[in-house]
Amino acid sequence: MNTAMTVPKRLFSIDLRSLAAFRMALGVLLLADLVMRAQDLSAHYTDWGVLPRDILSAHFLSPLRFSLHLVTGSFSGQVLIFLLAGVFALALLVGFCTPLVTCASWLLLLSVQARNPSVLNAGDALLHLLLFWGMFVPLGARYSLDSLIRRGADRSPLPTSLSSMGTAALLLQVCLVYWGTAALKSLDMWWYEASALYYALSLDQMVTPFGLWLLGFPDLLALLSRASLVLEFLGPCLVFVPFCTPWLRIFVVGAFFGFHIGIALCLSIGLFPYVSMVSWLVFVPSLVWNCVSTPAVNPLQEERPPKPKRRRKGRGSTPAVNPFRATRLSQALAAVFLVYVVWWNLRGFEATSPYARHISPPYAKQVASLLHFKKRWKMFASPSRHDGWFVMPGTLKNGDEVELWTGQHGVSWEKPLDISAQYPNARWRKFMSHISRRKKRREVTLNAYADYVCRDWNTRHSGREQLDTFRIFFMLERTRPDYRNVRPKKKLLKTHSCAVNKDPQAVMRKALRQLRYDLNARRRRGDKGSVHYDERRKDSEEEL
Repeated sequence: MNTAMTVPKRLFSIDLRSLAAFRMALGVLLLADLVMRAQDLSAHYTDWGVLPRDILSAHFLSPLRFSLHLVTGSFSGQVLIFLLAGVFALALLVGFCTPLVTCASWLLLLSVQARNPSVLNAGDALLHLLLFWGMFVPLGARYSLDSLIRRGADRSPLPTSLSSMGTAALLLQVCLVYWGTAALKSLDMWWYEASALYYALSLDQMVTPFGLWLLGFPDLLALLSRASLVLEFLGPCLVFVPFCTPWLRIFVVGAFFGFHIGIALCLSIGLFPYVSMVSWLVFVPSLVWNCVSTPAVNPLQEERPPKPKRRRKGRGSTPAVNPFRATRLSQALAAVFLVYVVWWNLRGFEATSPYARHISPPYAKQVASLLHFKKRWKMFASPSRHDGWFVMPGTLKNGDEVELWTGQHGVSWEKPLDISAQYPNARWRKFMSHISRRKKRREVTLNAYADYVCRDWNTRHSGREQLDTFRIFFMLERTRPDYRNVRPKKKLLKTHSCAVNKDPQAVMRKALRQLRYDLNARRRRGDKGSVHYDERRKDSEEEL
């Protein structure tokens, strides 16, 4: 075989056992994601919550985005869809009808992500991309129910590894994430000043106790900042070195596992570190699986697939066919989508390069919107220097004052000891970041959240203990480069009255009463406009 063709085929091949581990890890991630989302099912995915369907469709949802969760806004309807997604995730975990359940899990993941985009982070984008490329590789070839069923029907041996356009796209997608975020990182913060980790760990909204402890070692943080930039750029390059490839891949996979474990220990950012670690499972070489499965065999010896038995030619004899071999159609689709992903990621550098804005494949925005392709991977490219905490003083109908954000009686403006503990989870923190910062459609999100606060409190309380008015403050705190404490700035985001937060019929009844009062006053004054009173009242009552 031609050496020029052998090297790329070897570099872009994936061991089938690595794909099996990758498949099972994806199933676990999907189940964990569903469990975490289900904790806020009413608040995040129903019309009773922070983003009702009418507001989502009018201000957030692209016409090309698909969401099965928009079919219903009730709690029971969302529970059924979540259970359906859980069944498919469990089937993916055990490898039953793997191609079908992979596609179904991908569609349902896109659906739940489109239902509330305000709670998403980079881990969600990476997770659905891994599922997308998983449809082009044989995830169920090993350690699955599909493989057991096939073994009973056909005992022809499978190859140890597989190389196709789908495997190349999956491997390159993982590398594109790190090349993209390394290219977008600020060299001043990550290399020259090496202050990026200092600013990242100064974000009280997401830092953990271990991250706070690590802040006491500025020299170590500077070293880790530079090391992170080097790893994100050079690490993906090392996995494609044509010599010593298995050993280099073991080193790189171990390095990125340690890198993301460190992130998970320092910052509370949801499933992102675990999704990133799962993505590197496809780079685990055959050398590792050989050591695990047959420790008595020399691990330096490359495993060769057993030779298939020759079948005698005669009546009824058929050649052995690999059922997991990629079809020409799937390879062509994988090639087209890979070109689009690379092209679209290059377009993401338009803010830093004047040439990137001219890179635009045909129908790029439409394809990216339909398939949820991410344009920029800018995770902590330039860590924010703005931090703070929320204070929400509210007044009940009986005149008592409560703190709605913490649920305590009495309002305190002092900085809490643990700000990150005030957020139930990373998705709530992400949603609240859209309120505290000047982001696109912030006013819409702020108004929807204020209405939700009124509904939530007044549903759990009755009579004079219901909420009347409240204000949303954000105590803005800027991080200084010299560890100095800065006095926070009180920033009023919104003043909201729950009296106007009624259902449409209540609003119409109030408007009708006001109309009657105005027209009766005109009639007493002898105003000629009162002759239209009966007609206007009739129209209002019909609308009610």
